[in-house]
This record gives sequence, C-alpha cells and structure tokens, in this order.
Amino acid sequence: GMDGQMKAGGRLRYLEDTDGDGAYDRSTLFLEGLNFPNGVLPWRKGVLVTAAPDLIYAEDTNGDGKADHRETLYTGFTEGNPQLRINGLRYGLDNWVYCANGLSTKGTVKSAKTGKTIEVSGRDFRIRPDTGELDAQAGPSQYGRNPDNWGNWFGVDNSHPLWHYILADHYTRRNPHVSLPQSHKQLVDLSPVFPRSRLFEHYEHPVRGKLAASTCAALIYRDELLFGPGGKRQAFTCEPFHNLVLHYELTDAGVSFDGRLAEKSKIHFLASEDNWTRPVLTRTGPGGALWVVDMYRYLIEHPEYFPKHVRPQFQPFYRYGDDRGRIYRIHPTGRKPRPYSRLDRMDTPQLVAMLDSPSSWHRDMAQQVLIWAADPAAVEPLAKIAYECSNPLARVHALCTLDGLGALTPALLMRALADPHPGVRRHAVRLSESMVDEEAILPTLLKLADDPDPKVRLQLASTLGVHKDPRAGRALGRIAVSDRDEPYIIAAVLSSALPHHDWLVDKVLVAGAAPNHVLLGRLLDLSLALKRMDTTVRLLEPVLASPDGSYELWQLEAFAGWMDTLSRRKSSMAKIAEGKEEAILAGAAQLTGAARDIALDGEEAIDRRVAAMRVLGRLQPAAPPDIEALAGLLVVQTDVRIQIAAIRALGRSGDQRVPGLLMQNWESHLPPVRLAMVDVLLGREAWAKALLDSIAKQQLAPSDLDAARRQRLLKHGSESVRKQAEQLLRRNVNPDRQKAIESYRSAL
Repeated sequence: GMDGQMKAGGRLRYLEDTDGDGAYDRSTLFLEGLNFPNGVLPWRKGVLVTAAPDLIYAEDTNGDGKADHRETLYTGFTEGNPQLRINGLRYGLDNWVYCANGLSTKGTVKSAKTGKTIEVSGRDFRIRPDTGELDAQAGPSQYGRNPDNWGNWFGVDNSHPLWHYILADHYTRRNPHVSLPQSHKQLVDLSPVFPRSRLFEHYEHPVRGKLAASTCAALIYRDELLFGPGGKRQAFTCEPFHNLVLHYELTDAGVSFDGRLAEKSKIHFLASEDNWTRPVLTRTGPGGALWVVDMYRYLIEHPEYFPKHVRPQFQPFYRYGDDRGRIYRIHPTGRKPRPYSRLDRMDTPQLVAMLDSPSSWHRDMAQQVLIWAADPAAVEPLAKIAYECSNPLARVHALCTLDGLGALTPALLMRALADPHPGVRRHAVRLSESMVDEEAILPTLLKLADDPDPKVRLQLASTLGVHKDPRAGRALGRIAVSDRDEPYIIAAVLSSALPHHDWLVDKVLVAGAAPNHVLLGRLLDLSLALKRMDTTVRLLEPVLASPDGSYELWQLEAFAGWMDTLSRRKSSMAKIAEGKEEAILAGAAQLTGAARDIALDGEEAIDRRVAAMRVLGRLQPAAPPDIEALAGLLVVQTDVRIQIAAIRALGRSGDQRVPGLLMQNWESHLPPVRLAMVDVLLGREAWAKALLDSIAKQQLAPSDLDAARRQRLLKHGSESVRKQAEQLLRRNVNPDRQKAIESYRSAL
C-alpha cells in the first residue's frame, strides 16, 4: 500500500492514441483512490474494475476524461495479499463476464442489484453487470482467466503455467450425490526455465533459480498475424520472477488439449537481460499483435514472502519502479498490425460484418456493442451470417449475439446443431438449453449423442440435465456406454443424472458388454443416495452374477467399490436388499469365496489378485487360515502391489493378531510397504497403541515414521495414544542434533 500498511492508492489511467500512429500520446487520470485495482474491462460507456472488496462500475458522464460516476456492483471479496485478489475480467462468448478469483478470496459475495449472495471459496465466478447476476464457476485461477476462440477457458497459478477448465460448475453442482474428477486438466508441466538475467542475491536458491516460480496471465492467442490462419492454438504465460514470457502449443486431445513448450531448447519467446523487466499480462491486440505489459519493478514479490530477517534490508526498495512500466507490441518482421476500427462510429451492418474479422478483439467487442444497442435491424444480417458465412467463428459469434438479443429462433438453432464445424455444434447444444419447450429441437439435439467430436458429446451430456423427456435419458445412457472410459464425459453424464436415473440404469445394464466398473459404481452410489433400492438391487445383480462360479475383473472391482460406498454411507448389504436379501447375500458370499481363491493364487494376474483382495474382509471376519495366508504374502518376493493389497485386507479383518503379523519382519520391508502397514495400524486405537509399544521396545524407530504419520499420532483421536506418542516421539529427538539445527535456523 501507499504507507506500507495497505493504504489504498490505486489509479486508473485512460490512454489515447490521438493521431492514429499506433502509439499512445495522451494519458488522463480517470479514477484514483482505488483499493488495489488489478482488472479492468470496458463496459457500455464506462469500465468495470476489480478492487477487492468490491467490483465497481465507473463512468465519465461529462466528457472531461475523468470518472464522475462510481457504483459498487458486487462486494464481499477478500482483501488478502494483493497478488491473490479477484482480477482478470474477460467477456465470454456466452455473454457473461468472467473473473479470476485469485487464491485468497473466500466466503460470501453479494450482488448490490439483486441482493443475492453466493459462496465463492475455491472457485472463480461470472457476472452479468447490467442485471446483477452472479454465478460461481470452477476455479480458482490465481491471475488471469482467459478464453480461446471457441469459449474454452484456461487458468494458471504461480506453479502451474496453464490448465484447461473441462467441467463447468453450473453443471456439476446440480448433482450433490456424486464425487467428480478435478474440474481442470494441467496442460503443461512446470518445466525448467532459462532466464537471460541474473537473479538478485536474495533470490539465490537451487530450485527457484531453475523452475518457473511466478507463472501468471496464461493467454490463448486469438488472431492470425503471428502464426497465420488455422493450426495449433498458441498460448503465452508470463513469468515475471525470471523476466520471461513462455510460449506453448496446444493440440486437441479428446475433451481437452495437450500442451508443450513451443520454443527451442533453452530459448524462450521473450527473455530479458534486465532483471527489472516484469511481464505480468499479455493480450491479443486489436491489430493482431501480441501486447505484453511489463510492470517494471525492482521487486516483484509481496514483502510477506521475504523471511522476516531480510525485510528491513529490502524495505527501502519495495516501491522501486512505481513510476515506470511499458506496453510492448510484438508482431512479425515486415508484417505490421492491421489498422484498428472505431466501433463507436459504425452502423449496425458494419458492426455485424465485424463478426467475420480475424481479430478476436473486434469480434468480441462487436458482439457486445450489438447487444448493448439492441437494434432490431441487426437480427436479419446476423441470421444471414449464421446461415451463410463460410467462417465458423463468425457463425458462432452470430448465434451468441442473437442469443444475447433474445432473437435466436428454433429453426436457426436446428441448423446450427447440424453445422459442419464441431465448435458451432457445441455452442448450439449449449444454446438449446433456453429452448427446452421447443419440441422440434429435441430429435435433432439427440442425434449428437453419436457426434464424432468428444467436446460436443461432453456438452450434450451436460445439457441433457435440463430435459425431463425420457428420450433425453436414453441419449444420456448411450453417451454413458460409448464414453464409459472418458472420466470427464462420465462426470457430465452424472451431473445430468437426477432426472434420468432409471434410463441410465437401463442403458448400462443392457449394454451387452461388460459394464465399466467405475460407471456402475457411480450409479450404485447414486441409487443409494437417492434411496432407490429397486435400482440398487438391479445394478447389483450383474455384479454378483456368475453361472459357472468365475468372476471378471470388473465384477471384483465393482463389488469392492460398492462395499466402500456402503461403508462410507454407514449402511450394509442387508439394509438395501429389499426382499431379495437371501439371493443378494448368497451372491455376495459366493463372490467373496471366489475372491479369496483368486487373491491367494500365485498363478493369477496381479490386477485380478489386487482387485480380489479389495473384496476380502467385507462380509464377515476372515478365517484364521486366511489371516495367515495373507500375512504369508508379506515377503520381499511378492509384488509390492499385492503386499499392499494384502495389508489393507488384513486391516479390514479386524483380527487382533494383525499388529504382530505386520511388524514381525519390519526391517525386511520396502518403504511403501511399511507406510501401508502404518496407515492400517493408525486406523484403530488398539493397533495405534501396539505401534507405539513397538517403538517403545525399539522394534521400530521413530524415524521409520514420516512427518505426516507422526503428526497423525500426535493428533490422534484417543487421548492415551496422543500422550504416549508425545512421550515417545518428542523424547527421541537427539538433543545435540537439535542444537545444531537451531544454530542454523537463522540462515533458513
């Protein structure tokens, strides 16, 4: 802050190029006294600004270049570390404004216009500033949340240079009864970086000097000037700590993308020898150039990231560079950026024509201006572009603009659902959600259950949740069966499952092939959560069925997963059988017996043995011979995966001999096996005491436990375990070694 105590002093400047030469020549102080403003977006006659705890609208109403109207639209955002606050306002194809939440914002945010509140902890959000709507989205991205041309959204944090949001929160939160995969996919690894600058003395660290430490503002380039039309998506991520801009190439990969560094070995897209150079933001400029904002500061970290003992040393330099900064415009040699077009001077036909521009800035802004103007004369030329234009990007913008105007027709939407480009079809599926009652649309929509593009099928699986028609349920079942090995499409199916549960069950059970055990397990879990015992029993029947007494791998895995679900929901097999207890329990007992044989058969495949061991100890206590046989597998000659599965099976047995069996040959076991043993012993109070007794007898050393497991003992639910752990684990600290550590602490 201005005084070192977080005093607000943020300013917003309005930059103009008055002579059209492509360089700014006038700067006007538009607004001041803001609380750390770090995101701005033009909106109607003013701007939206993120300045936690508020998101505001500011406008110059008298034409002097300075804002004289200021309005708080949303409030309640966390005022945490300035590097971790809400930021990055971006307009989406769906006519929502998206915002990155940073990494510190939590709690409840309120819309001033509607009075409604939402919980935004751990998520990004989107807004409709004119109406005050506010909606949580998957997240959070730390600094910057940016789209590509087709409405895919990408995020970043300081240790993860680029990820893709696959699942949208407004779909996944519809079904609270299922667990879903992480909403985003990391597209690139945190790879080594090759700066050309020298790190400052306080930066010298063997890891920080070699890996990206401050990745932010991951952008998908959206023009043709730098790389030509078509081809791979190009992404740029800023890395101000090392004075770099990183460049990645993305290729389509199913429902998401794969990414890789585009530069040659040890060369980055932008690398400055000046260690004050701090690229913090990139944008696709209106003329097609890549714009790079260089904050230009001596220090880029917030002071709280410095060790306390060095803060006084650097405090005089905290604000060095606050009077500087650059905007670079990067374009190919010999190819200057295209001239900019003044959209405020265009009539409606000219604005509609802008949707066919290679410039994403012009397309996005034209879409907004057309919606704000609400000119009925725009509808016909927009429909013509949607029908006839050869450019699929223009077609999708026309559809989304018509949607924003409330002028999208069923006939046009049905045409778009059959569009040759998958990006147009995908958005047509999304737009169909506003026309659920249009009977003619549904048959065309349902044909896309067999669409060749997985991103289209993902969207359809999400969209079908708004329909109640049984035909939608059957289509959802087709997707579930055909895409049973794609976890994100299955997640979308489950998000839409509540209105279509019976149809999904029917389709999975008559699929003909062996059901995917993960999908079957998810449906069993959902049936139990919905208290649908009829479908629960139906789903269990193929799992337990075995006319010849043999079982497939999927049956073993599905049954083990189902028993995990029962345990988690504190239920039992007998409670859900609903009049079929005898048959269900007999089938479960038969499968368990077969699993025992498979688990102990050294000739069986490892994956079948591991799955079989997951079944053991579920229905009744294991017999003594089984306990001994499982313990006999805990030898170095046995595959580690089987040893760990055997340890967990012993843990489920509850047999009082288990602690002794696990620790009798402790020294001979590999570290992963030891950790699995400790995890099992920590699960029961008596066994945790047995573990500590072994440490007391010096059969085990405290160093055999890693820090996490020592902490679990020290914070155990049993007071007696905690006290014993405190005595044993604390007293075993070598005082001489501790003294040495303390002597070096000031240098850490």
